[in-house]
Amino acid sequence: FEDRTPAAYDMRQISSALLDVCRTADDSLLVVSPFLESQGIEWLQPGIEGAIRRGVDVTIVSRELREGEPNMRALTELVEIEGGQHGRLRIYDYYEPDPNSEKPLYTLHSKVIVADEREAYIGSANFTNYGLSQNLEVGVILRGEEVSDLQMVFTAVIERAREVIGS
Repeated sequence: FEDRTPAAYDMRQISSALLDVCRTADDSLLVVSPFLESQGIEWLQPGIEGAIRRGVDVTIVSRELREGEPNMRALTELVEIEGGQHGRLRIYDYYEPDPNSEKPLYTLHSKVIVADEREAYIGSANFTNYGLSQNLEVGVILRGEEVSDLQMVFTAVIERAREVIGS
């Protein structure tokens, strides 16, 4: 595939589609990803930052959000941007380690962005540099009633998650 791009298949780059979903948000934007990194968040930052500046309440759900861990380091700049803006930023950690195993008791593996319960991205790409620029990933944009159903699933996740940052 080295000589092929998404355009060769009448598709767009995943990062462009994700930014478009972020731009449609008027009230709320939900971003869910188990793996984040600073370079990956840089791809999404214009969309998330623009939403916060427009007064959109942004919720990010990830895992293993502890000081010094890659996922938390990736979100630091967004936290700094949020201060003094119109919208709010909330960050949740949906991860519970199992003290008797290397595997967690529960966590998430979803890669989702939901704008105003009207439009959503569901896909395979982690919000990392590889996931957004180098891996062969697929995703779909969903519109309609199903988006509200998807939002309900993540509302339940958030109710069970640990709030890391809230304003």
